[in-house]
Amino acid sequence: MFMLDGVKTLNDTIPKVLSQNLSAHNVELNNPFIVVEGLDGTGKSTITQNLCEHFNVCKVVTPPDSIRHIRKKFDHLPELCRRAYYSFSNYMAAKEVLDVIRTRPVVMDRYWHSTTAYAIAKEVAVGIEHHLPDEGDSLYAWPEDLLRPSAVLFLTTPEKHRDVRVNEREDVTAEEKEISENERLRMRIMKVYQRFGNTKWVEVDTSGTKEESLQIAIKGLADVGVELTKREC
Repeated sequence: MFMLDGVKTLNDTIPKVLSQNLSAHNVELNNPFIVVEGLDGTGKSTITQNLCEHFNVCKVVTPPDSIRHIRKKFDHLPELCRRAYYSFSNYMAAKEVLDVIRTRPVVMDRYWHSTTAYAIAKEVAVGIEHHLPDEGDSLYAWPEDLLRPSAVLFLTTPEKHRDVRVNEREDVTAEEKEISENERLRMRIMKVYQRFGNTKWVEVDTSGTKEESLQIAIKGLADVGVELTKREC
């Protein structure tokens, strides 16, 4: 079993000055906070945008705009530096959620799950399930100082569809390219996602039309007791 030292070290890189008020134990959410997750190319940005437009709610993305402009600088740095940047972006995004969640629901395009799933899958480096941390390992536990979502929409689509969507992009990152080319890495990431289990989890098949995917997402949220209502402009 790998010790996953890089992932453990990552937990110590986040400044506590940001996290002191982000704990789920300290914040009572007045409105739903929905996170959209999944591999690149499964339609996260589309579902996030469509939910926000359909219900007229607030959209937050990670990395947030406040630090997105330096993303490319970190994409060329060593793995641990990249993971630290993406982890930091989760806390920055959580702060943005807190600024609006008391008055409006929020839908966020990716969050802690993506950062952690990729970090664990990359650190393990070989195989699939056998080499991953066991189910229930502390690496899958939600950080106590990070705001929890009300529910997660986890998007899936057949690989042939996902690969086409990724390759249609003008600017494909090295990580997106690696995920597309490395089947075992994709499978490890998916397995890590499945082991989180720390919030209301809704799987959404996005292989249909945009409207069909939106309706599946809305119904799935309602099925776990999280309902969005349309807001006046």
